[in-house]
Amino acid sequence: MNLDSGEIVILIHGLARTHRSMSKMGRILATAGFLPILLRYPSRKYQLKKLADNFIVPEIQRILSTTQRPVHFVTHSMGGILLRIVLLELPTERIGRSVMLAPPNHGSEIVDKMRKHAWFRHFFGPAALELCTADGILPKQLPPLPPRCGIIAGDRSAFHLFDSTLPGPHDGTVSVASTKEEGAEAHIILHTSHPFIMSTSEVIENTVYFLQYGRFLTK
Repeated sequence: MNLDSGEIVILIHGLARTHRSMSKMGRILATAGFLPILLRYPSRKYQLKKLADNFIVPEIQRILSTTQRPVHFVTHSMGGILLRIVLLELPTERIGRSVMLAPPNHGSEIVDKMRKHAWFRHFFGPAALELCTADGILPKQLPPLPPRCGIIAGDRSAFHLFDSTLPGPHDGTVSVASTKEEGAEAHIILHTSHPFIMSTSEVIENTVYFLQYGRFLTK
């Protein structure tokens, strides 16, 4: 793979998902002239810092060592939190634009409610437990957003299991309020849900446009 054939976009999937969840986004980015790279990491096995240090940072450093072009990012959910952690170990002058899809920048009330259940802890793993909204948990201690960052939130619930748990509007997993963060260049709300936000056509169109021009199509 020739990493200098176009501007690279690194895609970081969310919790309990795989790199394949970002495949449609990657395909359309490729048609727009970008070079998408879908990162893989075991999202349910380790805490956030270990995931960042052991899996995300080394791969991004490898990519940075093979190109002089700007490197962009698209993240889904917990992938955005990992990016914020990762940036502490990366030269920020090499970072281009970033689009975060439904990032739980202030945690999720679902974790607050469900973390006491053994099945939840077993299935989602230690990183999920760090995403609660309580004081002192990692989302309260995160580094700033990446430079030139846009955020897309959803306001539709796909399965309605936690509609009464989350403050509205929300995407069924993360509230719109939790996605907002100081330092974002743009923030928009689109009619999509958490599990499908990365494959929603309007989300993809806005993501590509932001990576190209630094603003969203949708106001």
